[in-house]
Amino acid sequence: MRTAWLDCSAGASGDMLLGALLSAGADLEYVNAAVAAVDPSLSVTVTQTARHQIAATKATVEVNGTPHPENFPDAGHGHGHGHGHGHGHEAPAADAADAGASAAESSAAGSGAGAGSGVGAGAGAGDGAGAGAGAGAGAGAGAGAGAGAGAGDGAGAGDGDGAGAGDGAGARVERAGAGVESAGAGAGVESVGVGGEGQGGGSAGGSHQHSHSGPTRAWAEVRRLLEEAALEEQVRERAIDTFARLARAEGAAHGVEPETVHFHEVGALDAIADIVGVAAAAVSLGVERVVVSPIALGSGKQVRGQHGGIPIPGPAVLHLVSEAGAPVLGGTAPYEMTTPTGAALLATLADEYGAMPPMRVTATGVGAGGRDPVEVPNILRVILGDSTDQPATELVYETNVDDLDPRLWPQVLAKLLAAGAADAWLTPILMKKGRPAHTLSVLVTSANADAVRRVVLTETSAIGLREYPIRKHAADREFSTIKLDGHPISVKIARYDGQVVNVQPEYDDVVAAAAELGQPVKHVLARAIAAAEALWS
Repeated sequence: MRTAWLDCSAGASGDMLLGALLSAGADLEYVNAAVAAVDPSLSVTVTQTARHQIAATKATVEVNGTPHPENFPDAGHGHGHGHGHGHGHEAPAADAADAGASAAESSAAGSGAGAGSGVGAGAGAGDGAGAGAGAGAGAGAGAGAGAGAGAGDGAGAGDGDGAGAGDGAGARVERAGAGVESAGAGAGVESVGVGGEGQGGGSAGGSHQHSHSGPTRAWAEVRRLLEEAALEEQVRERAIDTFARLARAEGAAHGVEPETVHFHEVGALDAIADIVGVAAAAVSLGVERVVVSPIALGSGKQVRGQHGGIPIPGPAVLHLVSEAGAPVLGGTAPYEMTTPTGAALLATLADEYGAMPPMRVTATGVGAGGRDPVEVPNILRVILGDSTDQPATELVYETNVDDLDPRLWPQVLAKLLAAGAADAWLTPILMKKGRPAHTLSVLVTSANADAVRRVVLTETSAIGLREYPIRKHAADREFSTIKLDGHPISVKIARYDGQVVNVQPEYDDVVAAAAELGQPVKHVLARAIAAAEALWS
């Protein structure tokens, strides 16, 4: 069984996960096809870097061929999503003007711009040096009196504990701008920047400013984008599940209904690309079982966010790991090490949690966060291999139903699959007294068993169900992409003992291409099979 173990001892974020999966061999073309299906302006590029002299892959989101603002090294973000870990010291009210003047006098603006927020937060900007800027209550000056912003391969501002961000070092600021309590007057803009799981990716000590002046999207809008995109169903389901988890977590954190949640950062282009990209990369690798290590969350001071100070780990992250039943630890760095998007993706991907299982290692991948902090190598590792223990035990649930309106069955099956079932099917049977009925059968891992039982007992007329364990033997699976007249079609490749035993185009992609081309489905299917012939070798 194709197994992936995710080592999250340094935390997790969208870009770290995506970089690790691409480093392990995920098809970048397949990932980009999925990302572009949601928004054609989006793409993902990879570069090679190192963290604590460990070679790693950095995934970067581009918009129309230009790195997303969250991915500029000097953007002042450790991981985009924006919370800022550079906590300055509160200045007296009289110092507010001094702080602003200091920022103007000691900083040179580059081609970009950024502004810190709240209590003493600062942000780097431009190509060379960071410039602090702010407005009104809750804005503050980015660079404090007597301290310039950092420069070089990534600059930012923070106090001695926090750091700015970028791919290099942050600048230390001993005295930062005015906080909310000591503020001057003005618009009350809390921070600026485009949200998303950007440069640092859950890195220890990354600048993590809650920035809301970038793109925002309601949960309903994000869901509609994913539902309408030409994605393979498994990719779509994982992406929707990840955003749904985020909506529930943010709703719980702020005391609102999930449907009313607006994704201030994670709904931006950068995070949509990370989430869809990770879902597609996992499918591309043909992973059948994902085991996630205990997750390092970080700890430390409060950070300045749009909704005020929050402790580390934040309430959204804690809700996500609690809901998933994931084992966690504080970690070695006094900063946020796992972002909400990282936690949501891990919860979606995980079949199990624990130490690396017995396997024959076939590939490894290392994904880099945006910074290289002192405390810990800012990386997430994925170890791929074939299980050497017994094939994983799964469960089959069964129940006989003779009084359910048959029009409800398609929705029941869809909900079972969405709840994590590996498969669900109906078998016509004849019960006592000649009553026609169906046996509902569901194949599921133990991790998703409770959710599946809940669907059966709430969505059907069954009042009980049978359970028995089975052992499943499956060929290794992976995905590739072919194109017919410019239309991408995913192809599933099955291998047994390293030999290709089946190559099959994904039917939904064939139907979509046929509609676009105005050709019969059978014709496009035949063309796709012919085009995929080379994948047998």
